[in-house]
Amino acid sequence: MRKKLAKWAKQQQIECYRLYDADLPEYNVAVDRYGEKVVIQEYAPPKTINEHKARQRLFDVISATMEVLALRSDQLIFKNSSTPKR
Repeated sequence: MRKKLAKWAKQQQIECYRLYDADLPEYNVAVDRYGEKVVIQEYAPPKTINEHKARQRLFDVISATMEVLALRSDQLIFKNSSTPKR
Protein backbone atom coordinates (compact mmCIF):
# COMPACT_ATOMS: atom_id res chain seq x y z
CA MET A 1 0.00 0.00 0.00
CA ARG A 2 2.79 2.42 0.94
CA LYS A 3 4.51 1.93 -2.41
CA LYS A 4 1.27 2.32 -4.37
CA LEU A 5 0.43 5.54 -2.56
CA ALA A 6 3.93 6.93 -3.04
CA LYS A 7 3.86 6.05 -6.74
CA TRP A 8 0.42 7.64 -7.21
CA ALA A 9 1.46 10.82 -5.39
CA LYS A 10 4.61 11.11 -7.49
CA GLN A 11 2.68 10.61 -10.75
CA GLN A 12 0.20 13.29 -9.70
CA GLN A 13 3.04 15.58 -8.53
CA ILE A 14 1.55 15.64 -5.04
CA GLU A 15 3.95 16.08 -2.13
CA CYS A 16 1.52 16.96 0.66
CA TYR A 17 -1.49 14.90 1.64
CA ARG A 18 -3.40 13.70 4.69
CA LEU A 19 -3.12 10.03 5.50
CA TYR A 20 -5.39 9.95 8.53
CA ASP A 21 -7.75 12.42 10.23
CA ALA A 22 -9.15 11.10 13.51
CA ASP A 23 -11.41 8.67 11.66
CA LEU A 24 -11.59 6.54 14.79
CA PRO A 25 -12.48 8.59 17.89
CA GLU A 26 -10.07 6.56 20.03
CA TYR A 27 -7.15 7.71 17.86
CA ASN A 28 -7.56 11.46 17.95
CA VAL A 29 -4.73 12.45 15.59
CA ALA A 30 -4.08 13.64 12.07
CA VAL A 31 -1.22 12.21 10.01
CA ASP A 32 0.03 14.36 7.14
CA ARG A 33 2.76 13.70 4.61
CA TYR A 34 4.96 16.59 3.44
CA GLY A 35 7.47 15.18 0.99
CA GLU A 36 9.79 12.94 3.00
CA LYS A 37 8.46 14.22 6.34
CA VAL A 38 5.38 13.08 8.24
CA VAL A 39 3.58 15.23 10.79
CA ILE A 40 1.48 13.62 13.50
CA GLN A 41 -0.82 16.19 15.09
CA GLU A 42 -2.44 15.06 18.31
CA TYR A 43 -5.80 16.61 19.10
CA ALA A 44 -6.50 17.02 22.80
CA PRO A 45 -8.75 14.21 24.01
CA PRO A 46 -12.01 14.99 25.76
CA LYS A 47 -11.74 15.19 29.55
CA THR A 48 -13.78 11.98 29.73
CA ILE A 49 -10.96 9.95 28.14
CA ASN A 50 -8.45 8.31 30.47
CA GLU A 51 -5.13 10.15 30.06
CA HIS A 52 -3.07 6.95 30.25
CA LYS A 53 -5.13 5.27 27.51
CA ALA A 54 -4.90 8.36 25.30
CA ARG A 55 -1.09 8.44 25.73
CA GLN A 56 -0.78 4.72 24.91
CA ARG A 57 -2.90 5.14 21.78
CA LEU A 58 -0.69 8.03 20.70
CA PHE A 59 2.41 5.84 21.09
CA ASP A 60 0.65 3.14 19.07
CA VAL A 61 -0.07 5.62 16.26
CA ILE A 62 3.52 6.87 16.21
CA SER A 63 4.91 3.34 16.17
CA ALA A 64 2.53 2.11 13.47
CA THR A 65 3.12 5.19 11.31
CA MET A 66 6.88 4.80 11.47
CA GLU A 67 6.66 1.09 10.69
CA VAL A 68 4.12 1.26 7.86
CA LEU A 69 5.80 4.22 6.16
CA ALA A 70 9.33 2.96 6.90
CA LEU A 71 10.30 6.28 8.47
CA ARG A 72 13.48 7.27 10.22
CA SER A 73 13.01 9.24 13.44
CA ASP A 74 14.30 12.42 11.76
CA GLN A 75 11.42 12.22 9.27
CA LEU A 76 8.73 12.40 11.95
CA ILE A 77 7.41 15.66 13.38
CA PHE A 78 5.05 15.61 16.33
CA LYS A 79 2.67 18.39 17.32
CA ASN A 80 0.01 18.44 19.98
CA SER A 81 -2.98 20.55 20.79
CA SER A 82 -2.94 20.77 24.56
CA THR A 83 -6.36 22.37 24.95
CA PRO A 84 -8.74 19.59 26.05
CA LYS A 85 -12.10 19.20 24.37
CA ARG A 86 -15.15 19.80 26.52
